[in-house]
Amino acid sequence: MTADELKAIPKGSFIVMKTGFHPVQTRLRLYLDWGIRFGKPYILPEKSARKVAYADKKSLTSRIREKYPQKDRSKNQQTAQPEKDLTADEYTKATYNTSGGDGE
Repeated sequence: MTADELKAIPKGSFIVMKTGFHPVQTRLRLYLDWGIRFGKPYILPEKSARKVAYADKKSLTSRIREKYPQKDRSKNQQTAQPEKDLTADEYTKATYNTSGGDGE
């Protein structure tokens, strides 16, 4: 059937298709005529006017810290070596290892 034929189908007529068979145009009665009845109608709760609450930065960070506590960093800070100030030549040697050896 062409698109024009499908658009021109009278109201109440349907195209019934099954795998391996040609489509058939038929007239189907309304489900109420077959004796099909439903119970209570299904009604969705309306969610359009719900209350929105925003959290501030302080409450978010406190919740994150409660859920994911950090390890004790005081031990790591005590064992770490303090950085010394390097001169420009020492920095270049340490960064690029221009001496080819151990950095001196």
